[in-house]
Amino acid sequence: MSRENTTKSKRFLEIVPHSPILSSQATTLDLIRVEHHYQPANGLSECCLPQHLISIHLGHPIQLERTAEGQCISERLIQGDIMITPPYLYRKLAWDRDADFLLLRLDSKLFVSAFYESANIEIIPQFKLHDPLIQQIGLALKSELELEGLSDRLYAESMANALVVHLLKHYSVRKYKVRNCAGGLSKLKIKQVIDYIHDNLEQNLTLVEIAAVIQISPYHFARLFKQSIGITPHQYVISKRIEKAKQLLEEHNSIVLVAEKVGFQSQSHFTKMFRKYTGITPQAYKKLL
Repeated sequence: MSRENTTKSKRFLEIVPHSPILSSQATTLDLIRVEHHYQPANGLSECCLPQHLISIHLGHPIQLERTAEGQCISERLIQGDIMITPPYLYRKLAWDRDADFLLLRLDSKLFVSAFYESANIEIIPQFKLHDPLIQQIGLALKSELELEGLSDRLYAESMANALVVHLLKHYSVRKYKVRNCAGGLSKLKIKQVIDYIHDNLEQNLTLVEIAAVIQISPYHFARLFKQSIGITPHQYVISKRIEKAKQLLEEHNSIVLVAEKVGFQSQSHFTKMFRKYTGITPQAYKKLL
């Protein structure tokens, strides 16, 4: 797979032997893209892309040779090893065995919105890194990708937001400090947010959209919301969708229609979340009525 483009004097390049075996669609406003790759042994790749890239090695150990910024580094990667590549950094990779890895593409807008910072953000490249939090977030996104194609924008964006803040705090040239957010949201702001969520349950809500209602950054909104309500925005939205779904099922609506009316992107996702929150499937719930 090869792609090359030139925009505003920036050269975009992406050459890999094969396309990813699984990839998220443009459901998260292009803020994050998750790809599962399986590339053949003795492969070569080149890339210079506008996104921040995080690669998490999933398979058997491989010997990987990376050329970037005039330096060539060879390392043995094992399961869980992570590479971080900032935007517009040209890199060339070569590996000796079949390479199984997860690739996260993070748009630069995520880094700006995390703290509402407009200054240039510079992430330090990492070739072989062990970071349990990055691995945990990556595997959670991979699981959702496999189950539902990562169609839940609020979930994907919430995970990406947490990942970006972690990168800014630990792997940037400038070390970002998180402000103390003690006290939670005011009653007025809580009402504004809750009203917005309830009025838009059928929509594929995003963290950016909800945070914009009270004009704060997505990261600080997520922290303050949890302090105020006790659960994350995503958990709150799902719980309210399930409550509304129960009401609609009691009115003898079809499961397909209910899933659509409460904002789930598929009947299977609705069934999964309904069972998680109630212990039974929507079909079983209907039979109890």
